[in-house]
Amino acid sequence: MGKTAKIILAIVGIFILACLVGSVLLARFGKQKFGEVVQEAQRQSVEARAWARTHSQGDCINEGMSRVQACPGIQCQLAVQTFTSTCLSAASRTPDLCVGVPAPQDFMGTSQWINTRCAAFNGPQSAPGEPSMRCRNLLPVLQRHCFAQVMIASPDAAVSADAAAP
Repeated sequence: MGKTAKIILAIVGIFILACLVGSVLLARFGKQKFGEVVQEAQRQSVEARAWARTHSQGDCINEGMSRVQACPGIQCQLAVQTFTSTCLSAASRTPDLCVGVPAPQDFMGTSQWINTRCAAFNGPQSAPGEPSMRCRNLLPVLQRHCFAQVMIASPDAAVSADAAAP
């Protein structure tokens, strides 16, 4: 084996070793972060159930919007999504909460609905910046809640809604 081949093999070996070490470190970091996210989600669920005892589902959405606007990052936004989802399930019912909420499969309707709702929460002159994106990330929680209520109330309604969607 020539000198060039040995150098190439050494470089490939070092690269493979670096990839293995990097993978192990990334796995450890990911496991630690995942554990933190799970703990925060559990904490948010407990807090949401307690908060929901004295609030309505509409209050849950407003509280979620307030909380998400103060979020510095994705981990916080995930926690607020957990809070809002749990709160919606535990709070007293708001009768008109799901009026006008499109099915998740209605992509155009969903986009228009989110734009309208976020403009209402952030103000009509709000720029499409960070607050708008935070709102856009939270509203699907309400959409999933409403669609789940339709599925519970009438599983056939979801099928007919899919058939009626363009």
